[in-house]
Formats: sequence, structure tokens, C-alpha cells
Amino acid sequence: MEIDLNEEYLVDSVLPVPLLAKITPLSGSAYATARAVPLVHNGDRTFHKRVDFIFEASGKPIKAKLKKSDLEYKMVHLQNNQTICLW
Repeated sequence: MEIDLNEEYLVDSVLPVPLLAKITPLSGSAYATARAVPLVHNGDRTFHKRVDFIFEASGKPIKAKLKKSDLEYKMVHLQNNQTICLW
């Protein structure tokens, strides 16, 4: 899915904080963050690189405008009209 940085998207998954330019709060939504989630597995029980992400507590979509980031990710539009972020 091609991302237009001037558009807002309804995303039905967690979003890494480094991708967020702006969140537009939706009525009845409650947002939370998870901090320092391990990103790259070295092997055994060791990781390097960490990322913070945001999610909607009850699973509702997040309306957000995205920005450029060094984080590798892909936005995917599913057949059921949901959009998710893979990172």
C-alpha cells in the first residue's frame, strides 16, 4: 500500500510511535502506549533496538497521519477493508 504523508489513515493495529505525525482522537477511544518493546532478536534471550508503540485499548482503529521514519514497516490493506501496520 502506497502511503501519502498528507493523508490520515484509519489503522486497525498497533502503530510504532516513530511513524506518527499526528493522532486524531476518535470518540470513545482510549489510547495507550507500550514502551521499549524489543525489535530485533539476536538469539537466545537477547535483543537490540527497541521501539515504543501506541494502541487503542479496546481494539478500535487509530486515526493517524504518518511521517517518514528510519523504522522499516509496511502498511497493508486487507480484503475486509482493514488497514494494518507490519513492522
